[in-house]
Amino acid sequence: WRYYTFTFKTEDDTAQLDVVKQNGHLMKSVSIVLDQKEKFNRENACEVLNILSNLGNQRVSILILKFVGENPLFFSGIEFVKALKSFFSAKNQDDDTGSLLEVDVGCLWVDLDKEFLEILSSHHKNLESLNIQTEIMISKVHPAYIMNLLDNCKRLKNLSLFYINLSDEVLEKLVEEGRDPFDHLSIKCRHQDNYSNIISKSSWKTLTEKWPNLKVEIIFDPNFSQDKFSQILCPEIPVNDVNLEMYSDVSKELNFIAENYPRTLENLTVYAEPSKYVEESLMAIARNCQKLSSLYVYCTISEDVTEQILELYPGLRESKQYHFG
Repeated sequence: WRYYTFTFKTEDDTAQLDVVKQNGHLMKSVSIVLDQKEKFNRENACEVLNILSNLGNQRVSILILKFVGENPLFFSGIEFVKALKSFFSAKNQDDDTGSLLEVDVGCLWVDLDKEFLEILSSHHKNLESLNIQTEIMISKVHPAYIMNLLDNCKRLKNLSLFYINLSDEVLEKLVEEGRDPFDHLSIKCRHQDNYSNIISKSSWKTLTEKWPNLKVEIIFDPNFSQDKFSQILCPEIPVNDVNLEMYSDVSKELNFIAENYPRTLENLTVYAEPSKYVEESLMAIARNCQKLSSLYVYCTISEDVTEQILELYPGLRESKQYHFG
């Protein structure tokens, strides 16, 4: 019972509530997966959180929530935010630092607010990993909220969020004395991020100098403007993982990556329009980025280019960490 996944897709799954009532005090890692379209699934998922909140001796350290269905009309997920806030602030948690080490709400269609982060960070100061890359179209998480989170959670080492949630001041917080090493930053860029302030190169340089082992993941969704690509990215960012979900000609972007991240890029995923320019750019990536360990290309490319890449990286074929087409 230490690692348990609750799955709510039918009314019959309500029986799983008995599991948490009887064994919730044994659970360390809790995942809740649900089809949020049906009301009974939403109620059951929230009830799991409510039951855990009321247990006198629960010590959940990992909490993951995931929506896998379609949203009902006018759905905002308010009930989940409320249930999570209650869970974070439950009296059964350790008084000083709380028990949560990892929270992942990245696959929820919910609107997070200032209070959500304040309650989480003030009650769980040993938090090490947080994913707030939710599916909501507009993020209302101001960089100031992230700064407060970092003030409270000095051990945080893995953070996933949107570019608009970041600022130079946030990066300055990450290099303050007294913090544990910061290892991983995942940044997603969407339509909203087209209008965000650009983080300075000097802030990225300072962050990298402070944490030389930092790895940064960048995700670009189809609504992000390609004109902003080279403004947001800069050579000072230790980019390890790039996901280009642009479904367009991304040859310019691929050339930028090949030129600026030859020593750091390990994972690349591309959704693009097929063209000889994209193929040429992929070859530039293959020649320059010698740490490449996974390559997923979702557009048609020639068999010749495919074979050339796999000859340069036989490890891809062996590990099966690749896709072309």
